[in-house]
Amino acid sequence: MIEYVRDIPYDIISLRGEAETSRWVTGQGVARLTQAILADGVKGDPIALSTPLDGEYGFTDVSLSVPVEFGRDGIDDILEWELSEREYSGFLSAYESVKSDL
Repeated sequence: MIEYVRDIPYDIISLRGEAETSRWVTGQGVARLTQAILADGVKGDPIALSTPLDGEYGFTDVSLSVPVEFGRDGIDDILEWELSEREYSGFLSAYESVKSDL
């Protein structure tokens, strides 16, 4: 699953080209959120969404993009996937970067 989420932008680059990547990734995200709201969520089909964290992954007081189950009423569940040491290190770097800007 982690590879799937991580590879989405690269799939779009290969299909649409680099110049349109940001617009298509954003559009795809909006479409998935809209679909989840209209269908009242789709269990087992997480969406990566910038979400305020309150202890998830060991982080608080910051919003980071994490896998969530999303439905008509918003975030139903924040999914805490098991991360490799390398993945967690990158996630920690993202946390520190965002936190330093607050």
